[in-house]
Amino acid sequence: MAESFPAGEYEGPGGLGEEMPLLLVAVDKGDNPVAYFSSGTWQDKADLGSLQPQAGQSDDLVFQWEFAPSQADVERWLNAPNSIVTVYIQQKENTAPPLEASFLMPSSSGGLLEILASCGEK
Repeated sequence: MAESFPAGEYEGPGGLGEEMPLLLVAVDKGDNPVAYFSSGTWQDKADLGSLQPQAGQSDDLVFQWEFAPSQADVERWLNAPNSIVTVYIQQKENTAPPLEASFLMPSSSGGLLEILASCGEK
């Protein structure tokens, strides 16, 4: 995460991202991004299992973002093979740069569908 991004302001409950929809998701360039309310928590890297500290990293915490896309949005992302899904997290002041992360969707969404099959089930 960019060191200058104020992630702590988004920590919930009561974080900035719960007050206004500052997390945006777009599929490929030119897509109209969809806005979501979001929040997050500081997590110890050791508790996340698969995350390993990078060379030169000194702190043991990462900020984990949470948001709830609609089923239609998730299906749109899964049905966009080889597309780039970009997440933007805007700062409260529109003049400040957003935090941005991009993900290349696989050519086949079969594995992702298996993982997501139980999401939302009780």
